[in-house]
Amino acid sequence: MKSTLLPHFDSSMRKRTANSSSEARKEHDVRQHNNLRDRKRKHRHKSLILIAFIICSVLCFMYLFSGNRLRMLQAITLIPVVLCLWVAATAPTLSEKLFPITWVLSVISSQLPVFLAAFLAAIAILAFGLASTFYKQPKSRPSPTIVIKSVASLITVLLTENFMIWVVSATFPAGQLLGGAPPPLQDNGSYLIQEYIWTGLTKQEIVGGLRRLWNVQWSLVACLATAFAMIDLLSTKRDLYLISTRATWTLAGARLIRTISFSLTVLPNPRRQCYREHFPYPPPELFSKDWFWTGMLPNSNGGCNDLIISGHATVTTTLACVVTSTSTNRWFQVAVWWMLLQDYAVEIYEGFHYSVDMWMGLIVVSLLWRAMAPIEDIKVAETSPSTAAAITKPSLSEILMYVLPVLIAYIQLVLLPTWAANYLILLFLGVILSLYFKYGQARVSYVQHLCVTLLYLALGVYL
Repeated sequence: MKSTLLPHFDSSMRKRTANSSSEARKEHDVRQHNNLRDRKRKHRHKSLILIAFIICSVLCFMYLFSGNRLRMLQAITLIPVVLCLWVAATAPTLSEKLFPITWVLSVISSQLPVFLAAFLAAIAILAFGLASTFYKQPKSRPSPTIVIKSVASLITVLLTENFMIWVVSATFPAGQLLGGAPPPLQDNGSYLIQEYIWTGLTKQEIVGGLRRLWNVQWSLVACLATAFAMIDLLSTKRDLYLISTRATWTLAGARLIRTISFSLTVLPNPRRQCYREHFPYPPPELFSKDWFWTGMLPNSNGGCNDLIISGHATVTTTLACVVTSTSTNRWFQVAVWWMLLQDYAVEIYEGFHYSVDMWMGLIVVSLLWRAMAPIEDIKVAETSPSTAAAITKPSLSEILMYVLPVLIAYIQLVLLPTWAANYLILLFLGVILSLYFKYGQARVSYVQHLCVTLLYLALGVYL
């Protein structure tokens, strides 16, 4: 037995040993290749960071000693847009390219007339509504009831806040005096920006030369639409209704905290003539019909004593949280927050808010966004998924049904006076609630379209 079995056993063992050593060498080669690739990637990233740092340093140096400081400042503050272009060109996947491309296109569209930019946004909303309805993805989704509840809560909070802005201004007589309003509080953040960063530039140059150039607000709205489209139409692990609910509750909570804060303690506005620029003087008799009517007018240009937490900061920070949590590219996330901080600096420089207002808006929304994270993990009643993706050709009447609300919202933003916006928002909300409770899941796609259109209308009025 030894003479016949042992040689066979030894040969099989030698083969296994040879195979295992060959596999070990292959694994070793693969590890070395991966390590080399990772080192090259890290080296490339460090080189790019070094180059970017050198370019920024040179631009800042040129800005300090340039004859045309506004042009140099525009070049420096457009670095995040250039970063978005770089991300769009180098990102490996389509989903990573979409966000920076959307941001860059939005910056370009900001140079167009307002009516044309609003029209492009309306077309995008219409396309998303038709695609999400007639191109059906094979996935289950929660009931939209949670979204509708959150939207109704947000609209209620916004209307309450809008009225309380008038209340605190009308009941603060010291702020209504012509030339004798209380002096503003000491704002060290504003002092640093005016004296050391943007010194020598007028407010008209900063606002007209920078804010319109960046178009941060509508860039965030455009990227929000891209995020919704990616979540709803592409294969992602996140759900459109749940992330919408999380964002809506975050914004509603922040605006409620803001309303309570400026109602409890009234601060003098940095602009001493603010009241007479925004509200009627003398104010109507307390609790009269005109007093209530004035409170219902939308304060789309801001109030006077609604300070402590910036409403502008709460909206833009919420949009940034949604966009950066949906995008997986770190460099794009850096570009978004960079642009947002620049926009806040302009807001402080204009004098509409104290620097602490912008800071508190950023912090409160960021903390609430983190606190609302469990919303995306909740288990709710789900609709049954279809077996495969299907494309249904819409009829002319269906297309017109989707066009009508978008057209109404566009006309309000471009042609109608702002005092009608609040009533139109309430009308949209009433139609949404009545359709959902009457038809349920049968009209859920159209209700979703109306909700997105309502968001477009509200942001267009209040941003």
